[in-house]
Amino acid sequence: ATPPTSTGATDTVIAAGALTVSVDSSSPKASVLLDAAQTTTPTLAVFRLASSNAEALDLDSFKITDDGSDAAVDAYHFQAYEKNGTTKLGSEVVVAGGATATAYFVDGAVTVPANDYILMKVTGVLADIDTSASDNESTVQVTVAADNTDVLTTGLASGTAVAGGGSTNYDATTHTVFQSYPTFAWVENSSAANGTLTNASKQLIGKLKITANGASDISFLSGSTSEIIFQFAQVESDDDDTAVAVATFEDELGTTLDTANITAGSGTVEATVNFSSSALTV
Repeated sequence: ATPPTSTGATDTVIAAGALTVSVDSSSPKASVLLDAAQTTTPTLAVFRLASSNAEALDLDSFKITDDGSDAAVDAYHFQAYEKNGTTKLGSEVVVAGGATATAYFVDGAVTVPANDYILMKVTGVLADIDTSASDNESTVQVTVAADNTDVLTTGLASGTAVAGGGSTNYDATTHTVFQSYPTFAWVENSSAANGTLTNASKQLIGKLKITANGASDISFLSGSTSEIIFQFAQVESDDDDTAVAVATFEDELGTTLDTANITAGSGTVEATVNFSSSALTV
């Protein structure tokens, strides 16, 4: 028999791909978060996991560090999404809160396509300030460290473990946790028509609506560091424009909270209300 002169096909093993991690542009900006008494689970960070064009990568684990106050989060929720940000990949993984948290994924559940990317959203169950070590003004900052071991994947073609990292940490924005917080809005005043002021002893020039967001009251304490600063823009042209006006700040029941002198002259004048006469609770 004469052996064939042709050779068989040559197989080449694809080299392991590269994984890069970054904070995605959809990651939330710095914000005020309400504690667990509000039953909210806010998004803390969104990361982008991208694969090179060498091969698709299977996500094995994803580790974060909380560079804020460790006690502020009771549990982290990890959910992978396709790059559209709405189609889920695999199941949500819940990890107890702490200085670090690592989510592990079932083989094949979360794949980063070659030459493409997916998103990893990290949400949190916040601690209740009343019943935990978390305090008002505790902070949350989710970080993926640049040590090449926080995000681990395996190349689908090569079977080689691929670590994702870089030269700098991937810090999401810092959020601050409060039990409650106030928001402010002007409401239509009920002074004279067209807002015209006359030389009367006392006239209404504005109403400020203060809303307490959260499950707890908000108190502006008398004579403490609690304060609201108002700005008055005025143009004076009358003969008695050297007079000093007195602004009185009252609550809706007419209780005087503070007074401030509005100095004469055109321009912007500030008045600080530190509730020297009475405290205010919303």
